[in-house]
Amino acid sequence: ASIDRLVDSLVLSNHERDDLVSMLQVRRALLDDWDGAGVAARKRLAARAAFERGLGLVALEAPKVAAAVRAEVAVLAETGIAPTPILTGDDLVAIGLRPGPAFRSILDAIYDAQLEGRLTDRESALQAAMAIADATSNGDG
Repeated sequence: ASIDRLVDSLVLSNHERDDLVSMLQVRRALLDDWDGAGVAARKRLAARAAFERGLGLVALEAPKVAAAVRAEVAVLAETGIAPTPILTGDDLVAIGLRPGPAFRSILDAIYDAQLEGRLTDRESALQAAMAIADATSNGDG
């Protein structure tokens, strides 16, 4: 909310506004959430377009924090910050799932597992997707 108030007080194009909001969101996430974030969350944040700019802001106000984040991102990069997802919506359709609201949560869960190194191949990802879909449909009654 305070970010929005700050940005709204400036005269910016929509694109500039969106860029500034993204950069400030990255800054806030690095300062507030980085330490408690898991591997997938850290990789998702590091993959954001505004990550370097947000990290640059952190470097100005908390150089040690920024240095620690850079070191951790270098380690994360060894296994890929933003690899191509193992599965797509087309893969879910191919295994008999019907498109719907659950697709995004299934794909997000599979991608998080991929980012964390728990899923490394398509076959295991498809099995995990089916398990998530079964659990979701059983929970709906």
